[in-house]
Amino acid sequence: MSVFRIAIVSDDPILSEGLLRIIRADPLLTALPTSGDALDPLRNQRPPADALLVDSQRRGTLEWCRQERDPGGAPVIFVAVGDDNAWVLDALSAGARGILYRRATAEEVLKAIHVVIAGDVWAPRDLLAAVWLRHVNASVVTRRATEALLEERLTLREREVLRCTASGLGNKEVAAQLSISEATVKVHLTHIFRKLGLRSRGELAAACNGIALAAAEPASSQRLRRLADFPQPA
Repeated sequence: MSVFRIAIVSDDPILSEGLLRIIRADPLLTALPTSGDALDPLRNQRPPADALLVDSQRRGTLEWCRQERDPGGAPVIFVAVGDDNAWVLDALSAGARGILYRRATAEEVLKAIHVVIAGDVWAPRDLLAAVWLRHVNASVVTRRATEALLEERLTLREREVLRCTASGLGNKEVAAQLSISEATVKVHLTHIFRKLGLRSRGELAAACNGIALAAAEPASSQRLRRLADFPQPA
């Protein structure tokens, strides 16, 4: 039977002791008490935990989650969270996988830990939906910025060749689709590579990727929407 390691990151001894008691009541969990300094990658080696319970009241936690946390590290569950929806949205957008409010019961704490360890998110449905909308809006901005850049640097025909090539078509197929010669396709591609500073078809596809963002939701957005049916806190 696997036992999951939960690191408590807080400078508040009362909060830490309460979380320790809750975790110790679950035979599938073991607690790894730490101090708030565990968030400082320059001074400490963080314990090999399966999840981090991070005190939301500690200064700099949100910025740490947004900029310094190892993307491949243990998922973060913020605890002792106040009723500030804007802060919660920022925390979820920064990569937090769980939100536990000050009023959370012991049962909710344990349920959130198991949900997050299983790879899902523990947060109110309406705030998950708001984060998803943030991702969609960001995608639209990226698409518009990409289109504006391409319109500024490329001719209409070059943009057509770019889109066809980025979709995976070979020169012969692009020529047939646009009713031009294969030699003309090669000339357009030479101009596109030069104007955009690209060196390969892979880079060309990446440069064109923003155009497709409006039609295809980011993977993180799809994940958040899929979690709408998962049992979440009220």
